[in-house]
Amino acid sequence: MTSRRKDHINHISFIFGEFKDKSLECKYSTAELSKAINHVKPIVIGLGILYFLFIIPDSFIIKNQNTFRLILANRVIFLLLTFILYYRLDHFKSYKNYCTLILIYEFIASVFFLLTFYHYESASLLIQTFGVIIIILAIFLVYNRLIYMVLVSIILSASFLWMAPYVISDISLNQFLASAVYLLLVIAFNALSTMRINYHKRVQYLHECKLKKLATKDTLTGIYSRAAFYLELEKWINYAHRYPVDLAIIMFDIDDFKIINDTLGHSAGDKVLTQVSNIAKKCIRNYDILCRWGGEEFVVLAPNTPLENAVILANKIKEAINNTDFETLDKITCSFGVTLYNKNDDFDSLIARADDLMYRAKKSGKNQVVYSL
Repeated sequence: MTSRRKDHINHISFIFGEFKDKSLECKYSTAELSKAINHVKPIVIGLGILYFLFIIPDSFIIKNQNTFRLILANRVIFLLLTFILYYRLDHFKSYKNYCTLILIYEFIASVFFLLTFYHYESASLLIQTFGVIIIILAIFLVYNRLIYMVLVSIILSASFLWMAPYVISDISLNQFLASAVYLLLVIAFNALSTMRINYHKRVQYLHECKLKKLATKDTLTGIYSRAAFYLELEKWINYAHRYPVDLAIIMFDIDDFKIINDTLGHSAGDKVLTQVSNIAKKCIRNYDILCRWGGEEFVVLAPNTPLENAVILANKIKEAINNTDFETLDKITCSFGVTLYNKNDDFDSLIARADDLMYRAKKSGKNQVVYSL
């Protein structure tokens, strides 16, 4: 067994095909909810209409008009409930609430079927068993937690088998047992199939999360990559263009980084880059964005930050780096350029100005903060 497959097994429950980590399962379910609703809506309305259309063969089978009216009312009410569910599904933002609603709906569907079965005048065990099988297939077709699907299917089957001897006369033991076995097999096969689907969908989700992380995070330092930072900065520039908000950029570069690589090797240089990024992360706020711009260059995007506060933040990062023992050289320093977005800026002009200020800091003796509007 490969280490990747072992990792998936450690993350995902074999019984239900769900993540063992409840927070991870919650994230996955929330991400799947909108897709699930779009998938479920046509299925629900189709099943509701199909259930109603069975009134056509009922009109030929049921001779008692009072019984026919009861069954017709049953099918009409269920169709109305289906339309209500169809229009309510779009309003659900919570996966837990969605699952609860679908669970209640499936219980109601089971009760409506059993009421219809109870009022049939000449019910056939074989035909009614097929009817239960169709409902079980529909239950597993509608997206929900596996445990809820199995629970509703077992309760429906048990209730049907309990009612059958009272509704249908002259049922032989062999017929009854055959019906029970068919229902159990259908539940088992559907449960196993759903479990495998759940497992593979969550494996795919883990792969997608990993790819997303690789796309948005710098592989060495774990902070934002340049591509991800570009998207964030573009979003904030669009926001700052419409609303009066201070948007600060801090660009800094490790001084004489080439010497570290040339004298101590690239592994030592990588260690310095990681340490510098960790120091900067501790200095910035939760909503500030830190990016490895390239090589030994870093950028901080500080929304809602006036220039004077951005300069204070740059000096805070500078002093924290100065006071850190890097175990490679006696001292590591950085040069900083700080600027603020203005209405005439675009992405390139803003970054270019911060970059120019940073190089002015280097030319002025390094280990400095140079700023300008």
